[in-house]
Amino acid sequence: MALHCPVLMNSCLALGAKQLALKAPANEAQNANEIAIRYHQLAIEALRAIIMSPALASHDAILASSIILSTYEMLDVAGETFGSHLSGVAFFLQAQNVHGDSCNIKGAAYWTWYRHEI
Repeated sequence: MALHCPVLMNSCLALGAKQLALKAPANEAQNANEIAIRYHQLAIEALRAIIMSPALASHDAILASSIILSTYEMLDVAGETFGSHLSGVAFFLQAQNVHGDSCNIKGAAYWTWYRHEI
């Protein structure tokens, strides 16, 4: 479980910092956005390292992190590039055999991704 903590923590911090950046006064927004970007990069780096191992990639914390990062990207990315982010999450969910009938975090991850896609 220790390997999953940094990716989940950094995903949460990235999303929280992004929300703060969007609501921050103009003089604080740039700094908050830089913090959000840094946590996002740390989360992506940790996620990349973990998903290389099939045993680790199927852990619930990784599914939760992927949805949190997808939400971050939904707030951060607009236009044509947004679809590529959702496609990446969709590929990850399919590789983990996550679908609409899944239970627990898998089902929540699927329906959160589905809502983002719509």
